[in-house]
Amino acid sequence: MERIRFTLVGEFEGLIDGVAYDLPTLCYASGLRFETLRERLHRKNARDTVLATDLAPLGMYRQIAQRCETSSERFSQEWLSKPLVGQI
Repeated sequence: MERIRFTLVGEFEGLIDGVAYDLPTLCYASGLRFETLRERLHRKNARDTVLATDLAPLGMYRQIAQRCETSSERFSQEWLSKPLVGQI
């Protein structure tokens, strides 16, 4: 049975950018459980690449995901947060 391989995009300690790795190898290198990494990759619409951020430790992955907003989204949120009526 042939294992599905994911091409690494980015730099991660112990792995080489652009090389295809199977899921157990990625789990070993990142220290993540098989189920955890599989779910992260599944949420990304079953692609054949894995980003270095996908291999981040458990707490860091959530922080990275929350910081992925664009500058235009931050600018928009600043304006949306302002009150609609003037203060008296």
